[in-house]
Amino acid sequence: MAILQTTLSLLSMALSLLLWGIVFLVVLLATVTVLLRIWVRSCAKSLLPHLKEGDKDVLVVGFFHPYCNAGGGGERVLWCAVRALQEKVTDQTATYNNRAIIARSPILSTVKIAYYRAFAFIYGLAGSCCDVVMVNSSWTHGHVVSIWGARECTHKVFPPCDVKEFMNLPMKSDAGKTQHSIVSVAQFRPEKDHPLQLRAFHEFLKGVPQDKRRNYKLVLIGGVRNHGDADRVDGLKRLAEKLEVTQYTEFRLNVPFSELKQSLSEATIGLHTMWNEHFGIGVVECMAAGTIILAHDSGGPKMDIVVEHNGSRTGFLAHDEKTYADAIKTILSMSSEERMEIRRNGRDSVSRFSDQEFQTTFLNASESLFR
Repeated sequence: MAILQTTLSLLSMALSLLLWGIVFLVVLLATVTVLLRIWVRSCAKSLLPHLKEGDKDVLVVGFFHPYCNAGGGGERVLWCAVRALQEKVTDQTATYNNRAIIARSPILSTVKIAYYRAFAFIYGLAGSCCDVVMVNSSWTHGHVVSIWGARECTHKVFPPCDVKEFMNLPMKSDAGKTQHSIVSVAQFRPEKDHPLQLRAFHEFLKGVPQDKRRNYKLVLIGGVRNHGDADRVDGLKRLAEKLEVTQYTEFRLNVPFSELKQSLSEATIGLHTMWNEHFGIGVVECMAAGTIILAHDSGGPKMDIVVEHNGSRTGFLAHDEKTYADAIKTILSMSSEERMEIRRNGRDSVSRFSDQEFQTTFLNASESLFR
């Protein structure tokens, strides 16, 4: 009985500490938010001395975007948005900020969940005060509306995908082709889930006779930004060796654009494995280049990109190594004519993601800010 009482007492103390910790985090977050707002206003006065406080005739547009020079799809959206506004107004100043990577700890998972819920609550309060909200996909639209509740002022604006260079690649028939490459184009970040690509390829090769496996190649193309990315690539190479697919796999790092185009022009399948990606510019680029896209069955690719066009298929979706392997087998078992039909339909469907379409929808959504 004494042991039970002691245990209950310890559990009660732990729960009490946890609750106080959550309260402390919420108070800390609120305090930091207020101080950050004061700091931003102070910086604005020094950075933008030509703007007078309370001047209602002046519109200030700020962009918050981590890694503005990373060169990914998100950065392209940022600079296209800046360009669109520059063409609309003649006087502007752009600033940016960055954020640190938050470490993950399974031991503190409960506290993290409470923290994120508290943050989502405050985030929702902030979002509900917005005059105009722009989201980059149907998936993001549903997510933001569920948190912010600002359905009336939330506009879906697809990111600008400059695919002219890919659209100009010749789309040749692969009749008689014996060497098939499966190409992935993605930065080597954890959320891109390159291990799933290797496991799916391994699963596919298990059903291929040993003497035929050399006819298939997995090509992983991506940028390496820092030591963390480089270590991640080394880990992927070790996984490829463990799965015994090293001889059928290539890693092409930080390749020039000309090499990227060449790789996609030669590819049979474009591969994407990120779960719940908000949009998926890389998916659009693969389709524009004439590959048959095989993307993750979630997020933007599922809801907006790899959808029927003119009543016909534009690509394939999968969610785990088995479904990916099955889809690869299905694609490679098709006749060249069947593949060509999907390739053409996929390429035709991406015109709705052009720079011009982005600029039109972006400016239409922001029109109320300039009245």
